[in-house]
Amino acid sequence: MTIYSYLITILKNYNKSIDNIQWVGCKDFQIVKDDFLSYIQKKEYNEFDLDLPYDLLLVGENFWIELSDNGDTFVYKCLPKRPAKTINLRYFSTSNISENEMKTLENSLKLTDGTKRNLFFSLNSDNNTLKLLQDFDEVFNTIKGK
Repeated sequence: MTIYSYLITILKNYNKSIDNIQWVGCKDFQIVKDDFLSYIQKKEYNEFDLDLPYDLLLVGENFWIELSDNGDTFVYKCLPKRPAKTINLRYFSTSNISENEMKTLENSLKLTDGTKRNLFFSLNSDNNTLKLLQDFDEVFNTIKGK
């Protein structure tokens, strides 16, 4: 199997074809699409190493294909769909949550020390998410409304 046939398989899994790829390159420049396709038609697929540049992008309308972190598979990605629900959020970072608000939350929820510690660490982690901040905001507003 060639890298080209492997790419075709990936595209078919998402109801796409080679024709849906608009350009090939990286974030800084593009290359001639036909030259790339010609190259991968001759190149044998090695499941452990595609032997392609790590920053390679194959871009279509609302999707792109990039190499996995290991460089051994293609990864299909698409733009996320815009959610229908819109919320008002007071916090965009856990650094905006005051100690008093945290204490109010901890005391009002009557949490065990272990749960309080987990909540505190998750809110202060580098991977806090908008969903977590939304949950905090909703709980805190409920408590303040009592």
